[in-house]
Amino acid sequence: MKWTLTIALFTATFQAVGSCDAPKDQKEANTCYTSASLSLNKSLALQIDEYGARLSASQVSQLHASQAAWESYRKAQCTFEASGAQDSPAYPEVHAQCAILMAQARLQLIRRIQYCKAGPIPCPVPWE
Repeated sequence: MKWTLTIALFTATFQAVGSCDAPKDQKEANTCYTSASLSLNKSLALQIDEYGARLSASQVSQLHASQAAWESYRKAQCTFEASGAQDSPAYPEVHAQCAILMAQARLQLIRRIQYCKAGPIPCPVPWE
């Protein structure tokens, strides 16, 4: 059930981002990209919760600390990347696009470690 929901949210996010390709104006672009970013954040949170269900209490704490640190990094990085548009109406779009790209990369990383197999390189909890 959760996996189906994760896929649905992930698919909806990419559809939302794809629909941002031809906005009528800057306000629509800002709204679209911000909405897509929020949707991707929900997918990421769901993926982390799903993965956390397989971890020990200590590992869950470590995962949440890692996620909190990553969120702080993303905020700082995207604020920096969008700083060139700070006084522009496009600032929300630029910031959201950065957040989307970083969240997509984080989601791929979480999935990689969530479904890693036991082998020569250890993973937190091997997928069986």
